Amino acid sequence: MVASPVRQLTWRFCAVVYSTAALFALYRTTEFGVYAATIFLSVVVSLFVIHWMERRLRVCGPNHAKYLAVFKLHRFSYAAVSGIVGSQSILFAKTSVELVMDTANGGHLFLLDPVAYVILLSMGGTVTLQIYWLNCGLARWDALYNVPVFQSFWILVSVIGGGVFYREFQGFDALQVRRLPRCALATHATDTLTDACTTQWFCFPAGVLLTVIGVVMLSQRDTTKAKQGRVGAPRRLTAAR
Repeated sequence: MVASPVRQLTWRFCAVVYSTAALFALYRTTEFGVYAATIFLSVVVSLFVIHWMERRLRVCGPNHAKYLAVFKLHRFSYAAVSGIVGSQSILFAKTSVELVMDTANGGHLFLLDPVAYVILLSMGGTVTLQIYWLNCGLARWDALYNVPVFQSFWILVSVIGGGVFYREFQGFDALQVRRLPRCALATHATDTLTDACTTQWFCFPAGVLLTVIGVVMLSQRDTTKAKQGRVGAPRRLTAAR
């Protein structure tokens, strides 16, 4: 949770509007391909692990030693997967907005390109899956645990995804103070951008590390004492009599 303000204070970039062709080209870079493959494999493996833990819960029961050995991972998994998938919607949403802005400024009409529909469908799909998996976690465990874990993954992965997609990490200087460049959109001599100094390769990993430490601490939180007998089982609302 601390990484978001750290990033805002130490990572200030110019607001560059990309053309439709430039945005589509960013999706075809090797860096984004590796990032997308990593996210896809992470989600697929996580879903297989969740399925295995759900099966162990059904077979052994919530209080069996075999299930209790993986309980913390089971509780952690739904919020983590929801945050990882949901963070991709930020990238697709930003791309969609930039496509609309480019069209409004007289650029290429993005609706004529099939890739634009893939991006829009991906945005809707990731939001839907985010809500579904987060609700799966909320139906089983405390919101005070699920929401912070979800938010931590959402922030962390969205920052990494944006850095990879827009190649922002390539401008980092390792442990050195540097001046940020003038905004690419500045077209007049009077357009200025306040110079800012930052030790990016120190502050950014520090923010990421704080997020990871917070997630690890949350994953160790014990909330089972008050819920013995229904660990991992979806909670059902019953009508008041």
